[in-house]
Amino acid sequence: MNRGKKTADYAVLRMTNMTGILTEKLFIFNPKDAQSLKCIKCLKGFTNFYAERVAKFRGIKSTSDTLQPVQESRIKKQETLLNH
Repeated sequence: MNRGKKTADYAVLRMTNMTGILTEKLFIFNPKDAQSLKCIKCLKGFTNFYAERVAKFRGIKSTSDTLQPVQESRIKKQETLLNH
């Protein structure tokens, strides 16, 4: 759902010397969204999405070679930690 562009005087954006953007991808009070926060595959999807958009904004060509694969054992360990 696109809730549209908003403006506000947030310190996280105001008190920096670099270009910044603040986004909301999930709402923790929504049970489905809260469950997605425990899903490493979902989190990787979000991070890849943002990385690709930042690269596009900065004029950096994104290729599959630039993505660092995450070891499967590390994913399992992180999922175990998130579920406890």
